[in-house]
Amino acid sequence: MNQASLETTFLECLRKIDLPPHEISRLDSGHLLLDIPSPCQEVGFLRAAVVAANEIVVYCKITHAHCSNHGSSSQPLSAVQLAIAQEAVEAISGFLSGSLCASVEHGFDGRTIGYGFGPASTVGQSNEQYRQLIQQQYGGPSTFQAWSWAGEIPVVA
Repeated sequence: MNQASLETTFLECLRKIDLPPHEISRLDSGHLLLDIPSPCQEVGFLRAAVVAANEIVVYCKITHAHCSNHGSSSQPLSAVQLAIAQEAVEAISGFLSGSLCASVEHGFDGRTIGYGFGPASTVGQSNEQYRQLIQQQYGGPSTFQAWSWAGEIPVVA
């Protein structure tokens, strides 16, 4: 498995979706980079970098996600790379379309508990068991913020 073939597969998958104005370049490290400026200052950008022969990192100013080798050793390398590229493109497409959002959760003391990309349809949802766990571990309730591509999503707790 080599990085150039994952780059080619990723670019082929990208061509299948509509992208806003963007740039494809190389980082100083030589890694292929997709860079899409965001209309939301907090999000800043959406980027994807092919960082290894089996990994693409999709990220913005708020969070990041690793799309990496999750196939079995019996799968052909081309199938594994296609799955990685498709996962990255689905994350990009989902965030741009608003079906995915970037979120950050802070504990009662202000420390970051977690962050990530997730379904926008679940923003503000939690369960009682989770709330109790956060109360116990962080000494009080947490706060949650989420952003779509266009801006902050109001969170009703």
